[in-house]
Amino acid sequence: MKKLSFPALLSAMMLFISHISHITINAEENNLCGDSITWNYDEKTKTLGLYGVGDMYDYEDYLGYKAPWAYYEIEHVSVSNGITSIGAYAFYSCTQLEILDIPESVSKIGEAAFMGTGIQSINLQIEELGNYAFKDCHSLHSVVLQSGVKAIGDGCFSGDYLLSSLTIPETVNHIGADAFNGCAAWYQAQTQKIDAQIDVKLSEAGMKKALGRR
Repeated sequence: MKKLSFPALLSAMMLFISHISHITINAEENNLCGDSITWNYDEKTKTLGLYGVGDMYDYEDYLGYKAPWAYYEIEHVSVSNGITSIGAYAFYSCTQLEILDIPESVSKIGEAAFMGTGIQSINLQIEELGNYAFKDCHSLHSVVLQSGVKAIGDGCFSGDYLLSSLTIPETVNHIGADAFNGCAAWYQAQTQKIDAQIDVKLSEAGMKKALGRR
């Protein structure tokens, strides 16, 4: 196998980086956040709208590939019907985000998609909530998961210490480790009730796992 010289290898690497940068820049210039999804920001209302069909792109904050709106002041996110997933890290650390409108067409919320946001309540009919999807949402106090939700990922609501109202449907067949770790208000509310007011009964072992207690 023929080995590339260092100059040739460096040139190839620079060409690859240029190609990737070109794709990213074009996506941002065209307001793309999915192959068939565009986004628009209304500065007056501080609303980010997502329009189109299909899956959103995933983002990777820890590698520096942030969503194009990462530094915008977003208070409201509105997702149009036809979009099928919310990308990983899509709204990570959008601390001013309080209102979330997600249609039934969305079947998956990606990893850490809303981690660290200011969302106060959610009502979702989504099949899969990714790992850490709503982790460290310190204003979140009410969560209603509608029938059809199947999986709640690891650490999904961990650190949401104000969460006191939670509805989990019978369709849920997986609750990840530490899913509710640190949700002290909810745990206290449940232990004080004679009859649990949630739709699914967690085993003692499952409850400990979800709460991060071994």
